[in-house]
Amino acid sequence: VALVTSIGPEHLEVVGTVENVARANAEAIEVLPPGGIAVVPADEPLLEPYLRDELDVRRFDRSGVERDGDVWVLPVNEREVRLELPFTQRHLAGNVVGALTAYDALGLPLDRAPEGASRISMSRWRGEVHELPGGGLVVNDAYNANPVSMRAALLDLDARADGRRRVAILGEMAELGAESDRYHAEIAS
Repeated sequence: VALVTSIGPEHLEVVGTVENVARANAEAIEVLPPGGIAVVPADEPLLEPYLRDELDVRRFDRSGVERDGDVWVLPVNEREVRLELPFTQRHLAGNVVGALTAYDALGLPLDRAPEGASRISMSRWRGEVHELPGGGLVVNDAYNANPVSMRAALLDLDARADGRRRVAILGEMAELGAESDRYHAEIAS
């Protein structure tokens, strides 16, 4: 099984273009034997040239991810999986849909997914939440960002604010290559 969660402007300093990001991610797909399983986002046309007929291609759609209180409702192959996850960021829950699609493709029982979900832990500086006296909240998402993850973090900040004042302290997004200034300007607008 090869799982590609997303394609975006990341590591451009090394690979040059988003198309080359797709090509680099597709290296995992290219080495799959006939009958191998490629799990890819349903909305990613840049991966299409790498999806051979002899592969079992499973597409996942993160757009149907919903929240029901503390439980995420995740669409997996026309089924609904309900999980408690250790984060509130919608974009991270979208990645879980990809992982569950791979899990299901391997023939593993989706009803046991909560066992694994209970053991998920986030990387340091990725969506760390710190409560402040007086009701304030700091979300430290200082792990190396790219324009897609930065936009997702800002949308998450807006959703968490629930009408309260929002302040974002942003650093440089690294490894964006020649288009770095443009990507930073787009995030700022």
